[in-house]
Amino acid sequence: DDDNSTSVTNYQIIRMVDAPLLAAHLYYANPITFFASGVFHSNQNIWYLCLLWAVYETCRKNGSVPLASLSLAFATYGDVFSIAFLIPMAIWISKGTDNGSNKSGTSHSRIVALLSFFAIWSFCLFGLTSLLLGQPWKSVMDVTYLRSFGWNYESPNLGLQWYLAIQSFDRFRQYSVIMISGLPFLIIAPLTIRLHKYPIVLVTSFWFGWTLNRDVPTLNDLTLALSFMVMSTRSLARMGPVSAISLCAITVPVSLYVMDYWLWLETGTGNANFIFFQCLAYNVFAAMLHLDFVSATLKRDKALRLTRGEYMSKGQAT
Repeated sequence: DDDNSTSVTNYQIIRMVDAPLLAAHLYYANPITFFASGVFHSNQNIWYLCLLWAVYETCRKNGSVPLASLSLAFATYGDVFSIAFLIPMAIWISKGTDNGSNKSGTSHSRIVALLSFFAIWSFCLFGLTSLLLGQPWKSVMDVTYLRSFGWNYESPNLGLQWYLAIQSFDRFRQYSVIMISGLPFLIIAPLTIRLHKYPIVLVTSFWFGWTLNRDVPTLNDLTLALSFMVMSTRSLARMGPVSAISLCAITVPVSLYVMDYWLWLETGTGNANFIFFQCLAYNVFAAMLHLDFVSATLKRDKALRLTRGEYMSKGQAT
């Protein structure tokens, strides 16, 4: 058995520690990213590169904790939800990046180092921004972080918040902003409690949740979520036909969204309901992908627990 496992390890196509690199290749070398915004023409891709690099440094054997925290600090500076990825990164470190070879004390010290360096790098980024712009800290934090909590961009997009923003009364606006902006952070705790054994799945689930609930989602967000899914091959293998149907069908609302956008805002022959229906269908298909992925992970976890139980019962019987 040892010889067989060694041969399988030697002939594997991609190592688990290189999965973030595969996700980066799938994201930056696909036509959706290129045609949606251009790889080199959108600063959104810079923050995604920082996030992918932070995940890679955490997975890599003897990865640099300061570099991983610096990359995550940059990603959080551009997108506040990226701070949630501290959780799967800390879980990776606690389990050890070299098949559990790290000692408990070393893992704890590396987790403390990750959090400390992240706080230091974030402090330095804010200080540098405040110094260059000549603005106080509060103004810098409002522009950097609080802009993600609110309806600051009410032009039609692939999300649903723009429609709620134009339909909401002023007296309920602040309440709606607080409730909807907090939805992505509400899924962090339950997902972490249930899927803490699978940090790669947590990365994918967190990003899927942010893709579905952010104020201005783009095709780049969905593309990155699909690229993250490739890192969880065992969960991907258990996904059902619903995901395949959703993946193929999601191209329909995206295509119709482009046409309805032109009909409403260019020619004036359409209305907001045309675009809203396409956005609703797009988010439903994306949510079905996310739910099927989480369900496949739970099936995988159940199979592992049943297998361990059978082995333990056989061991006790012998």
